[in-house]
Amino acid sequence: MNLNAIYRLKQPVVTHDFGDEIYVIPVRENLADMTQIMGLNPTAARIWTWLEQGLTPEQVINGMRSDFDAPLIEIRHEVVRFLNEIHEYFECDPQPGRIQS
Repeated sequence: MNLNAIYRLKQPVVTHDFGDEIYVIPVRENLADMTQIMGLNPTAARIWTWLEQGLTPEQVINGMRSDFDAPLIEIRHEVVRFLNEIHEYFECDPQPGRIQS
């Protein structure tokens, strides 16, 4: 996993904010797949949002460091763990800076 790369969504999703949480709903064949809804707690929602905005995982880690009083290794581990959990939604952009269609 490249922590200095930009990750892009590799499948369409609909997100719905509910308080501090975000619900992610995959879209398949132009329909929301309500059987695969993923709820994200406030911390995971923040990571997801930053990735969607084009921040690299390393930038996300640094942002989390300013928000949490935890050792860097622990924050890095949790961000990498979360990236592994959402690998079906995000992929490393092989050409950062290109316009996504």
